[in-house]
Amino acid sequence: MKKCRKCGQVKRLDEFHTQKGMKDGHNSICKQCVLEHKKQYRLDNLEKVTAQNKKSYYNNRQKRLVSVRVWRESHKEHIIKHRKKMSRKIVLGRYGLTKSDFDKILMEQNGVCGICGEKETRVFQGKILPLHVDHCHKTNKIRGLLCNKCNNGIGRFNDNIDVMASAVSYLRQSG
Repeated sequence: MKKCRKCGQVKRLDEFHTQKGMKDGHNSICKQCVLEHKKQYRLDNLEKVTAQNKKSYYNNRQKRLVSVRVWRESHKEHIIKHRKKMSRKIVLGRYGLTKSDFDKILMEQNGVCGICGEKETRVFQGKILPLHVDHCHKTNKIRGLLCNKCNNGIGRFNDNIDVMASAVSYLRQSG
């Protein structure tokens, strides 16, 4: 048992990160307080953190791509097993949808993406994947079904309507 220097709560040692320099081999601040501190730091220094992340990404991009490729090649069975485990039923269950709910939304959208109006084209193991369930991350309310490209697109904009409107304006100005 150890007392966290930040929150003052007495917690089990496994709730503290290990740290070689400390007498008991554990950090003086619990994992939860460290996590909260990191979250707050990111919020307070968003531009700085974003710039550091981008720099790190571009400096290490090729190395990461090779590493991911090697890992995927050596873990093919694990990947297939994991994808089977994450069956459509489980994915739909995350959003409180049944297969018939999904089919109803799909029918209302005429079987196409709610944004671009195209059918999904992404293929895995010879099968076209179903459209993604799009939902508000704050309320968990389902907005519709999207293709992979559109789902990733609005995800990259963090569902921020103002930023998306700015992107549309930029594209219109640029021709």
